[in-house]
Amino acid sequence: MRFFLGIVLATIAITGVAGLDIKNRGMPDPTKLYHLRADCHIAYDLLISELDNGKQLPAFDIEWAKAHENAGKAGQTCPAVPQSIATRAKDRAIATNDGRAVTENYWNKQKDPVAAFELGFSYLNGMFADKTPGDGVALIQQAADKGDPNALFILGTMHNMGSFGKKDYKKGLPLIEAAAKSGQVDALFRAGVMNYEGVGTSKNPKKAFGYFEQAARSGHLFAATMAATMLTEGKGVPKDTARAYRIALAIAEEGEVYGMALASGALMASDDAQKHKEDALYWLDQAIRNGDSNVQGILNPIRQQAVKAYARQAAAGGYSPAARKACPMKTVCTVNHYSGLQSCTTSKDYWNDCDG
Repeated sequence: MRFFLGIVLATIAITGVAGLDIKNRGMPDPTKLYHLRADCHIAYDLLISELDNGKQLPAFDIEWAKAHENAGKAGQTCPAVPQSIATRAKDRAIATNDGRAVTENYWNKQKDPVAAFELGFSYLNGMFADKTPGDGVALIQQAADKGDPNALFILGTMHNMGSFGKKDYKKGLPLIEAAAKSGQVDALFRAGVMNYEGVGTSKNPKKAFGYFEQAARSGHLFAATMAATMLTEGKGVPKDTARAYRIALAIAEEGEVYGMALASGALMASDDAQKHKEDALYWLDQAIRNGDSNVQGILNPIRQQAVKAYARQAAAGGYSPAARKACPMKTVCTVNHYSGLQSCTTSKDYWNDCDG
């Protein structure tokens, strides 16, 4: 009976969670970008833009901007960006003439690949009338040749999208995987998807899981859903429903319905599913409560099947999940190979032996 129950619940779990999609808000957005660009060049451009708009900058910001200008003229590495400036400048495109001129110094005098990428990114996005998208691509290519991870990722994505004529995944994948080696979180996720689906290469679930795991540790929610699903199903990695459950909790705590359903599914698919019926039904109820009518239409029948499989007469009201072993906080940082600027993400380390 226990073996039969496990089969039934595992089937319910995997089928039910797989039924959720982006359209009904059941899953995290796979197109969301998590890697935030932060470097001295866009930081300087931000300060120039603020000055042009009449903002009074503190003396500390002015001092850093002058140091940045002087380093560019002298052919030196740009000074470390104060965190207060870097936070404001994330994901900016160079848009001021002074910002462009100083960044060109860094590229022309010392071949700073980050400067080449930022100039290329700006031209590609039409920030200056005298530069074409083609000029931008040429600079991004030069930055990629020097190993800049953002340049590698964008160039690889452009090949995948057919920006140069036709979609060329075999050219795109090596570039994206090269970016992934630096810890670029969006490249990690994209490399995982391509290896999982066999795009530009043969299917390699084991390799894909490694990419998904690294991206998930940096906070990528869709990568986390892929890792947890693979652990639940035992695809590309040994089945580990306890680990899948811990990862699902991280997704659920972000308010994602998919994480709630996935937490329930991992418990249903466990070898001792009967032991976890209260928690499994609790998380299924949370997914139903937080989902829209489409989510509810998918999950309500699943819940009825689960209750029947558990041979439970009533599942209503008043349940609170058992106390869990607290998960430690973990900070994952990546360091720009040229500027030395550090970018960090702090979140619960659900990959550890903990419950929540």
